[in-house]
Amino acid sequence: MNDPKHTRVTKDGIHIYHPDDHAGMHVAGKLAAEILDAMVDHVFVGQTTGEIDRIITQMVEDAGAISATIGLSRVSTRQLHQREPCGLPRHPRR
Repeated sequence: MNDPKHTRVTKDGIHIYHPDDHAGMHVAGKLAAEILDAMVDHVFVGQTTGEIDRIITQMVEDAGAISATIGLSRVSTRQLHQREPCGLPRHPRR
């Protein structure tokens, strides 16, 4: 997908992909949709975000894929909330 002959960049920096690249995007989108559908039974009051991340990470790995987001940039936020129950704020809102 990063092959320069398959993509061009507009003057505004927008990447225009070659139709051949869309097949990979469709596969990734389908996998993301399947994982989101499968997560319905795993997201409930009392479930930690750390456990949700672990389940999703396992599903991604089991599919032979690599997550583009898990473990990046928001690691400190994830670590902060790993022991927090999902949907139950630790501190009252102000």
